[in-house]
Amino acid sequence: MQKVTVVWLVVLLAMSVTGQVLAQTQQTITVGDIVNDAPRWVNQTVTLMGEIRNPVEGAEVGRGTYDLRDERGNTITVRTTDLPGADEMQGRFEVRGQVGLDNLSNCFVWESSRQPWRPLVEGPVAPEEPVLWTYLLIGGGVVLAGLIVLLVVLLTKKPAAPEPVIVEPGAAHLGDTVEAPVAPSTAAAETREYSLEAAAMTREFYGATVAVEEGPDVGKTFALSKRSSTIGRLDDRDICLTDPTVSREHARILAKEDGSLQLINESTKGTLVNDVEVDSKILLDGDRIQMASTVLSVKLAPRRGAAGVGAPGAAAPTQELAGVAVDPAAAPRGPGETQEFLGVQIEVTSGPHTGETFVLSKTATLIGRQNNQDIVLAKDRTISREHCEIRHRAGEFTLVSKPDKKVLINGEEQVTCSLADGDEIQLGGTKLRFTKL
Repeated sequence: MQKVTVVWLVVLLAMSVTGQVLAQTQQTITVGDIVNDAPRWVNQTVTLMGEIRNPVEGAEVGRGTYDLRDERGNTITVRTTDLPGADEMQGRFEVRGQVGLDNLSNCFVWESSRQPWRPLVEGPVAPEEPVLWTYLLIGGGVVLAGLIVLLVVLLTKKPAAPEPVIVEPGAAHLGDTVEAPVAPSTAAAETREYSLEAAAMTREFYGATVAVEEGPDVGKTFALSKRSSTIGRLDDRDICLTDPTVSREHARILAKEDGSLQLINESTKGTLVNDVEVDSKILLDGDRIQMASTVLSVKLAPRRGAAGVGAPGAAAPTQELAGVAVDPAAAPRGPGETQEFLGVQIEVTSGPHTGETFVLSKTATLIGRQNNQDIVLAKDRTISREHCEIRHRAGEFTLVSKPDKKVLINGEEQVTCSLADGDEIQLGGTKLRFTKL
């Protein structure tokens, strides 16, 4: 829609400029224009078309006056040093001269040149030679039309679809969606399994894959690479499904700090886990998730030195994310992220997301309702899509609210505020507790 609007604006601008040029180049000054508004034309040089009438010889030899009458019957006096002869009493003439006023405020023209214009002669009249501005106008119109066509092509050209990129879990970055290739000789439903032994795990891979077992996307496998992975039909979903019966924003999978994965239904069509309709459920290895006509299967990577998968509260020597034990010192650093445990967690104590916890691991943690935020509070409609952020520097944490967004710290409205252990943060109808672990 925006592209079409831009194209129409350019076309209208071009038409306006062309119209002005034509109006200026094709403007004809008539005898009537000068007679009806003489003060406007005084001392200006004009070119008039008309017939010669009533030549009168003056006192000086060769000088005199004659009347020039246009096709509408308007007449103006022309003073000249070369009176027209009898042969000039027919046909039309082009008279050029300067406009003046006499003592009685009658306008006249001082003739500087006079030449026939389409005289009344027998036979065909020779065509006029085009003047220079005609060529310039035609050339300019062609160039302008070419520029408009080029602009339309550039604005409406669709970018070529990128080739699918296969990303191994160990090389994935935060926000990547990983689709496992299917060998041509295998069945359509075959998927690739990832394990801790197959690739070096980083904080970007949360130790779980979701394979499509039934539906239009059967055969695809997605590796969870975000703390909150969205599922649906929209192109910006982390797990994007082409099944038309799936909602555009159907569900999400949260990677919780206790090492478990939590499925949250966000569609009125409902979501089934192992044939039971759920609003929220902790996922286990092998669980089957059904969304309309699509069925997904969950596979969790085994923990090193752990007896089970996804068991909340299991002990681990390093921080664990969704069943994957990660050594913070070995994790790669990305733009804007420290890739280390900062020793702080945010717990939702009131509101639709009560009970959810988030661990800070970035120099700037974004909070809001929009899916691209680090702490997503989508269920609370009183929170803005981008509400505030928590910045970390040299061990200090500072909350900064977005413009015109209201944030309360311990009951008092703040725009920028340093955070201390136990501080209560209120955004809309949601309360958060800032805790140093």
